[in-house]
Amino acid sequence: MPSCFGHSLECLTRMPAPLSSVSQPAISAPARPASEPAALDFLQASAVNTPPLPIPKELWRIVDYLFQHGLDQENLFHQSGVQSVMDAMVAALDTGKELPWVPEEATDYVCSMGEVLIRFLDSLHESVIPASLHRLALDASQSGSAARNFLAYLPTVHFNVFTYLTAFLREVLAHAATNHLTSSALAAVFAVVLLRVPPVMKAKGDINTKKRVEFMQHFLL
Repeated sequence: MPSCFGHSLECLTRMPAPLSSVSQPAISAPARPASEPAALDFLQASAVNTPPLPIPKELWRIVDYLFQHGLDQENLFHQSGVQSVMDAMVAALDTGKELPWVPEEATDYVCSMGEVLIRFLDSLHESVIPASLHRLALDASQSGSAARNFLAYLPTVHFNVFTYLTAFLREVLAHAATNHLTSSALAAVFAVVLLRVPPVMKAKGDINTKKRVEFMQHFLL
């Protein structure tokens, strides 16, 4: 079954229907295909005149789930999910069906959705902070004002997703008394997937983990 994993943000926001409508192999783990032919064919056939969503509907469903069930969860984004639960969640995202929830196993379900979010972001065809702007983002890590000014360079959907996610993470941190999460811990997790290192820089060993984390922290304080 086709999956919402592995597409671009631009493509996902043009998909009004579940991704199961697209004839493409399922994606069960992070992957970055060279192109999106099946998804683009689908867009041309049925959604080309549809106004884009502000953010992918799948991302909204993931964050809404965590907002409802996971704000107080200890080790959120740090405890691994349960594979069978994550598979069921991804299937629900792909088909538009109701997301699974078992109150008696709340920790497993919340942490599974937390990992689904990380995998979803890591699988995007283009990082939320695009490769073409990666170096500029690192340079902007020097101060909060520079980091905030950098956002003006982001394409609209990338800007929407970044500000949506960081607003959600600040809400998670507002519950730090119960979930015991810190801005530095969340910045370290999300810097990896929101500011993915471009292949050319990675090949040179130019990772800049410290600057990526510092950039993220400016939006979580």
